[in-house]
Amino acid sequence: MEPEEAKRFLETASVGRLGMISEGEPYVVPLNYVYLDDAVYFHSAPEGRKMEALRGGARVCFEVDVLLGIKDDIDPCAMGAYFKSATIFGECDRVEDPEEALRVLEALVDKHSRRPDRSKIPRESLDSVVVMKVVPEHLSGKMLEAPSGFREPV
Repeated sequence: MEPEEAKRFLETASVGRLGMISEGEPYVVPLNYVYLDDAVYFHSAPEGRKMEALRGGARVCFEVDVLLGIKDDIDPCAMGAYFKSATIFGECDRVEDPEEALRVLEALVDKHSRRPDRSKIPRESLDSVVVMKVVPEHLSGKMLEAPSGFREPV
């Protein structure tokens, strides 16, 4: 997948997986996120295993994917999956600027909420939540699209 297509996919996917090292071992957590200004943003409680692993600009990877279908075949070696995925690698840092943090939280809610009548996020919410940012140093995308007319096997 070309980088621009991988970025568009990052903009539209709903759930991503953040990979990091925690307590000396790989640790992956699913999370809602927003891809904004060429960076991945997410929010978190200020404490917990994830936040401990992310202290001090931790190196991370972030991955999103969607399964488009399974290619079934009488020959098991010809089976496969149709999919899209994108992975970024970079450092994860806390967003310190309150205006940027509020802008990101609003973008997160805009992306995931279907409520046009929702209220704005109050500034004091920043007292109980942190906003984190991953700027990609490397981005890769991969896809195997289903052929035209493909229908999932029954």
